[in-house]
Amino acid sequence: MVLPSPPSAARAGNPSLLEFLRTLYQKRQSGILEVFQGEQVRRFYFKNGELHLIQGHPLAQRMSAFLKGPGEGGESLSSLLREGPRSGEDNPVAQAAQELRWLLRRIAKFLHQLEGEKFGFQEGEDQLPEQLVGPLPTGFLIMESAVMDRTVESLLADLGGETSRWVAVSEGQVSQELTWLEPEEAFLLSRLESPMAVGELARQVGQTPGPVVRLARLRSLGLVQTPEDPVPRGARTPTPDARRVHPDVVGRFLDRVGRELEAKPVTLEVEDHRERIGELFASLGEKNFYELLSVRPDATLEKVLVGYNELARLVHPQHKGRLQLAGGPVVLDLLFERATEAYLTLSDPSRRGRYNAENLVSLIPEDESPEQSQEREQELAREYFERARQMVANQQYHAAHELLREAARREPKAEHYAMLAQVQTKNPNWVRQAVDNYRKAVDLEPHAVEHRLSLALTCEEAGYLQEAKLQFEKVLEHSPDHPIAGAGLKRIEHQEEPEKGPGLMERIRAALATLMGKDS
Repeated sequence: MVLPSPPSAARAGNPSLLEFLRTLYQKRQSGILEVFQGEQVRRFYFKNGELHLIQGHPLAQRMSAFLKGPGEGGESLSSLLREGPRSGEDNPVAQAAQELRWLLRRIAKFLHQLEGEKFGFQEGEDQLPEQLVGPLPTGFLIMESAVMDRTVESLLADLGGETSRWVAVSEGQVSQELTWLEPEEAFLLSRLESPMAVGELARQVGQTPGPVVRLARLRSLGLVQTPEDPVPRGARTPTPDARRVHPDVVGRFLDRVGRELEAKPVTLEVEDHRERIGELFASLGEKNFYELLSVRPDATLEKVLVGYNELARLVHPQHKGRLQLAGGPVVLDLLFERATEAYLTLSDPSRRGRYNAENLVSLIPEDESPEQSQEREQELAREYFERARQMVANQQYHAAHELLREAARREPKAEHYAMLAQVQTKNPNWVRQAVDNYRKAVDLEPHAVEHRLSLALTCEEAGYLQEAKLQFEKVLEHSPDHPIAGAGLKRIEHQEEPEKGPGLMERIRAALATLMGKDS
């Protein structure tokens, strides 16, 4: 089978090359894609939707080291892509990640240059050569090609502008395992569990081109979509039962709570249970989120979760048949959705802060003493810090960033500022903020060598060489034989020496650039 046949350029009614690649990837098709570039035919080999290179190709030889997977002291391709674009002479993992990204972006650029050319596809795994190297992270290549040589303005226009709303697709709609997804992109997907406008997303993540570009990358792979408008145009004002949380998000909570109910059912008598549901529904429009979950405005995240679990078990739509409510099945659906909305809001520090401000929620009880207030703030700070530490271990950097900012605000401790800075170094746009927070950690604990060393390394990365040199020297005053501080000081001194010629990485890149000019 040949798709399309005869080969055709992208035009009305026919997919572009990038759209066709996405279809191959999502449907896990196997076969040979032929792109007709002038008199040349470029062939790309796909197995189960993933791009492979033919053995002996120069790029295949270069990529083979990354495709072997983790070996002794090695790193997997997915973990290298998640490492992010950081680099450093004293960090071999970062160097390998940087080289891998450069190779993949080189391939993505070549695919991008073929956009608009005629192409055809010979479907079937029996069409493929025996000796192939792969699979390459095809999803990453599609995402890179989609935003290559595009301005932020044009990407924003394609997304529908700042007011357009997007939501993550449900997990069941994603056929591939996205183990290579960058932490920043995984974070955007988590923020888009509920529909959100592009402008609001950018304000929450940071006023940089990053959110727009990353959202465009996710869109190119079909990982986000525009939500359906729950109220038709021209309809009257939404009624209280209008959707406020995306159905896919509610569905995930329904599944989890439903499994818990199967293991441990609700023990209330039917009449008591029905009466409790009636009270909740009657007061739904009067209660704020704290009252709905039966928690205080200063409740910790753990108490919010407990309050949600208790309410969600009580109002789960699984009880429809048992309760036979007069208001029909919609009552439990609405109560469960409102409970989930309350939990999603109160469990996220930034959303909780906005909710408190918009609804004039006071966090300080009238009879609370200054000592009790301070103890409460410290308790929240400790909880945020511990939760953020777990997120950092799981590479959920953006979510951890919000928690650490709250922890440092509530209790200015060196360890809070230091971990906040550590997370900020994962994003090139936050390096200067990381320097500021490492400075605060050093000011609070001037004798802590690890904070001063981190400050020195981050200053070096940010280009503050004089401050980096000073901090390396202070570390060496405390620990004269410290190897990292000694090496850092030498690096800065060497930067003042004249260049002696291109380095190894530059020579490799030049050679690869020459090879890419040949057959692909």
